[in-house]
Amino acid sequence: MDVLEASMKEKVLSHATGATGASPITPGQTMAASKPSSGGAKPSPGSRRVCPISAINPYQGNWTIKARITNLGQLRTFNSKAGNSGKVMNIDLMDESGTEIRATMWHEMAEEWHAKLQQGKVYYISRGTLKMAQKQYRQLANDYEMTLNKSSEIEEAEDDMAPLAVTYDFTTFENLGQHIGNKVPFDVLGVVKAMGELGTVKRKNDGSELVRRDVTLLDSSSKTVTLTLWNQLAEDSQFDKIKDNSTHVLAAKYVRASDYNGVSLSTISKTILTMDPEIPEALKLKQWYEDSGRTAPTTSAGEGLASAKSPGQGRSNAVVSLKEVQPEDLAPTSAPPEFHNVRVTVARASTKNNMWYNSCPEEGCNKKVIEENGGWYCESHQQSFPECKRRYIAQFQVMDSEGSAWVSTFNEQAQTLLGRSADEMADIRSSSEQGFAREIKKSDWKPYMMTVRSKTDEYNGDARRRITVQSVRPMTWAAECQRLVQEIQALS
Repeated sequence: MDVLEASMKEKVLSHATGATGASPITPGQTMAASKPSSGGAKPSPGSRRVCPISAINPYQGNWTIKARITNLGQLRTFNSKAGNSGKVMNIDLMDESGTEIRATMWHEMAEEWHAKLQQGKVYYISRGTLKMAQKQYRQLANDYEMTLNKSSEIEEAEDDMAPLAVTYDFTTFENLGQHIGNKVPFDVLGVVKAMGELGTVKRKNDGSELVRRDVTLLDSSSKTVTLTLWNQLAEDSQFDKIKDNSTHVLAAKYVRASDYNGVSLSTISKTILTMDPEIPEALKLKQWYEDSGRTAPTTSAGEGLASAKSPGQGRSNAVVSLKEVQPEDLAPTSAPPEFHNVRVTVARASTKNNMWYNSCPEEGCNKKVIEENGGWYCESHQQSFPECKRRYIAQFQVMDSEGSAWVSTFNEQAQTLLGRSADEMADIRSSSEQGFAREIKKSDWKPYMMTVRSKTDEYNGDARRRITVQSVRPMTWAAECQRLVQEIQALS
C-alpha cells in the first residue's frame, strides 16, 4: 500500500510539472511572503517551473502558480465565538488558461499583503495549502480553495500573460432553476427583448441610492428572464445602441440567480457584459431569433418552477400522500427532483438547530452576513451594514393519513407556518425561552396544502429523500371539497 501511494504521488507531481521525471519546484525559487523583496535579480521566466492551477491539489506540496489577481477583497475584521478578533482577506486568482481559485489570508498575513497586492497584477505564488472548497459557500468553479500563511511565498511576476479571451459556459433559461441559491456564478446568453430605464433604489440601512436597470432576455428555449444590472454596469454606454430597432444579443459572464418571480438574474461586482459578441453561440442565437424566434410564443423561465406558480398550483394538480413522496425504492442521486402537492398537518417545528440565519438587509440579497466590528459584513456586496435581517431555515414534521416526514422550509414558507417573522421570533427568544416555546407551539396541528420538492441526496454514505417546501397555504375546506368533487367526476 505504501508503494502504491508513493507511486500515485509521483504521478501527481509529474503531471503538475508538465513532464514525467521532471524535478519538483523548489521553495527557493520564490520570495518568502513575510519578507520584503531583496531587490536582487529575479529568475527569468524560462527558469521558473510553473504549475497550472488545474494541476495543483492537496497531495502535492511543492508547486508554484503564476496567476493574475482578478478580485482583491477587502481586509475584514471578525470576532470569533470565543470573543477573539482577527483579520481576513480573500483574493481571486486566474492563470493563463482561465482557471480560477480563491485564496484566503488571515491575521498578520492579511494585513501585510493587503497593502502590497494590486488587483490586475500577476504574481508567482507557492507554498500555499489546499483543501476542498465548501460547496455551499464557494464562489468560484473550483473544487479546491487555497490558504496562504507565513510560510507561503508571493512575488510579483512580469506581466507576459497574453490577454485572456473571455470564455463562456452558457446555461439555457430552461435550466436556470439549478442555480437558484447557488453562490457560484454562471453565464447566460440572450436576445435583448426589452431594456428598462435607469432607476434607483434606496438602501434600507443608510438611505443611499443604488443605480439599477432591468433587461429582459430571451433564448432559443423560448423562455424569458429578467437580468438586473447594478451601478456602473447599469450605466454602461454600450446599452445606448439598444435604442435602435435591430437585434442585439447580450452575453453575461458571472451572474447569480434568485427565486424572485420564480427565477431572476442579477449582476455582481465581477460580472462581464458583452453586447453582440463575435462568438458562434451568439451568431446562432441571433439567426434563430430573426428566422423564427421573433414571432414564437414565449413564457417566463420562472413558470417552469414550482416556486413561481400561483397558490394551489404545482407540477400537477393531483394531491399525493407522503408515502408516495418517500418511496421505498429511492431514485438515484443523479435523478432530477420531483414536485408534488400534499395535504398535511404540521405536527411540530424543530428547535434543535438554529431556525434562522443572519442575512444581508439589502432587498433581493439573501446572502449570509458575518458579524464584525459591531456591524454585519456581506461578502456579496463587499461592505458592512449596521443591521442584519434574520431569515428562516426551519424544519417541520408533517403528517397525513399514510405517514410522516421532516420537511425543510425557507423564509416565506416558515413565516406562513409560524405566523411571525424570524426577527420577531428572535426578539421573543432573547427575552424569554418560555415565551418562545409558546409561540412555536402555536404552529402545531394545523392543516395546510403544500407544494414540495423531493430529491434523493446522500448523507454519510446513506441515500435519503430530502423534501423542501416550495409553497404553503392554509387549508380552505370549500376549495378542498370542490377538488374532491372534480376527482370523483373524473372517475365516472
